[in-house]
Amino acid sequence: MNSAPIFIKNIIKTLKINPLFENIELVAAYENEIKPYPVTHPILAFAVQSETVSDRLIDIATDGSQTQSNRRKVETVFKVSVFVPYESGTVEAYRMADYLYSTLLFQTTLPIVGCKYADCNYVRDCGALVLDTTFTMCTEVSE
Repeated sequence: MNSAPIFIKNIIKTLKINPLFENIELVAAYENEIKPYPVTHPILAFAVQSETVSDRLIDIATDGSQTQSNRRKVETVFKVSVFVPYESGTVEAYRMADYLYSTLLFQTTLPIVGCKYADCNYVRDCGALVLDTTFTMCTEVSE
């Protein structure tokens, strides 16, 4: 049921053909923390933060009878870390995140229900500014 890593690969392929992302490195970060060093260009690192599977959904017929279906809702939270060189400033990190979420929300048909930005901070381990963001996607799957 865990199709999130496949989704990450597909979204990276889709973004790579978009001219907005031609000078941005797009990577799948399967480990919890990716810390490139030195950061000389913008990097977007995608990872799965969490995935929640609901109980089976209930179908209600027109006569009011209820039956348990073989469908479940899956809520997946993806973490995207935006790395920019320190010299670029925080504005560049937020601009990269805006490009990403504008593309995902308005140029795709993905079932995204929300996105959230955190503070942009200097991370000494990679000598760069890092903006951690998340977006949530809800899908329905059959067993």
